[in-house]
Amino acid sequence: MKNIDFVSSKIMRNYKETRKDIEKLLISFEEKDIGIYENYFISIAKFLIDMMKHREEILDPNYFLEQTFEELKIKNKKLYEDILPENYNESYVNPTYSSSIFGKEMGGFLAAVNYEFRIYVGLVYENRIEDMIYLNLLCIKLYKAIVVEKNLSISELKLLVRNHLLEDIEGRERRMWARTVSPEIDTYSHIPATYDLKDLRYLFRYGMYIGDNEIISAKHILALPEKKKHLIIDTYVDAFVRGFVVDNIPLEHKRSVLVTYHLGMESLIKLAYERFNELKLRPIVFYNLRGIARPRLYNTRPNEQMIYDHRFSDIIYYDKIYMEKKLEASKAAFEYYKEEEYVYAGPALIEIFGKVEFNPKNSEYNLVYDQATSDLKARFNRERRESYNKYVPGDSYSYTINAYPVPSIGDKYEEIFDATIG
Repeated sequence: MKNIDFVSSKIMRNYKETRKDIEKLLISFEEKDIGIYENYFISIAKFLIDMMKHREEILDPNYFLEQTFEELKIKNKKLYEDILPENYNESYVNPTYSSSIFGKEMGGFLAAVNYEFRIYVGLVYENRIEDMIYLNLLCIKLYKAIVVEKNLSISELKLLVRNHLLEDIEGRERRMWARTVSPEIDTYSHIPATYDLKDLRYLFRYGMYIGDNEIISAKHILALPEKKKHLIIDTYVDAFVRGFVVDNIPLEHKRSVLVTYHLGMESLIKLAYERFNELKLRPIVFYNLRGIARPRLYNTRPNEQMIYDHRFSDIIYYDKIYMEKKLEASKAAFEYYKEEEYVYAGPALIEIFGKVEFNPKNSEYNLVYDQATSDLKARFNRERRESYNKYVPGDSYSYTINAYPVPSIGDKYEEIFDATIG
């Protein structure tokens, strides 16, 4: 296995240097008058520093053991505090709020940039040092351009962001793809198998937002009779295996399976691991840090409106050059991991239903695609899918999809859950 998570002393040195630079940036604001752009970068810099400090906290094996469930719940909420619905109206991530301060064009750009930094929480919990460095550097570059050099040209700032994202696009694509195809990347897969699932503090080890859906479902599923748990998992795994039999696909050489579930279902997933282990299949479990692409882990999103507001925000850097470079890097990642793809058995999905209906609010300040960007996106998706199918053709793997309710379905959650088991 290619060790995608190896962190060299050089990488750690670069990480520490960028951290010092951001700390210096914060100190520099104490020596000057604070304007609207300075306030913007103060908020980003404080967020990054807080997250880097939090990384050191969670690296301590006792961090999740020395605090109560309630203490960890409060700290989990704090990770997302500025984007929660009750605070979002005054968050720089909100295009409407940013536009009220910086004007529509600059406000839309800066809100989109701020949204890019929101994945930092996930990077911390996945300990992705190289990707943390690249966001640290982006913060520093934009600060120098906007605050120091007074460059407020949107077109030039967009090029700055695009060119920065292209600097290590091959490495970032490879690191991203490794998490979707290699069981060696066990940032999340070890959680159901390793920890005492009766101690719900394990939920906070994901670093994802933990709400009532996660907590209530964890308690309910944990309390199910063992016979019912095994019935759920036997149905799930047997259906996956049956796909190989029905379609006459060989399973013997397969060594990995993509497992998806909603946080709170770990006591079921642990049993699924045991069944898959009997088939010599190791689990791949990953979370898309943007929380959009599927299949992946599921959890309660801290703010659905934010996701909606930013569904087209990558337009600030997505042009023909970026698309072609990203496509090239994506294809190279497929080639690099062709051995892992060959032994990939497919996705075993546990979906959910009963989420609270989301009614988005449209804003004139949200960024939208023009026709050229829409065409580029369509081309990228088409060619990437074609390339993916060369390495993971549809007739080389199986899949299964089971679905269960989450507590937000209503007062009859437990009754509906039990009825779903059959």
